[in-house]
Amino acid sequence: MKLYEAGYTPICPLLSLPEVIDVSNADEYKDYLDMSEDMLRRSRILVVCGAAVNETVLTDIAIANRFHVASSTMRGVLGVDKSRKEE
Repeated sequence: MKLYEAGYTPICPLLSLPEVIDVSNADEYKDYLDMSEDMLRRSRILVVCGAAVNETVLTDIAIANRFHVASSTMRGVLGVDKSRKEE
């Protein structure tokens, strides 16, 4: 919600894809990973939300780096957005 309010279009495969893909099915889980990577590759920025950094988050950051997609935290993005509005 905060990203949307800051003018970004948040896309979260973790929340949206399991609605159409059964991640407990091995074949569909592979499709989930491929689709998540495709979404990330098309993005301009990866925003890490929350304090927990698990293996999935680290993988997403590595993929973002490979495709030259900027990575930041929610605090970082919102902090930059706030300072931009103050100018």
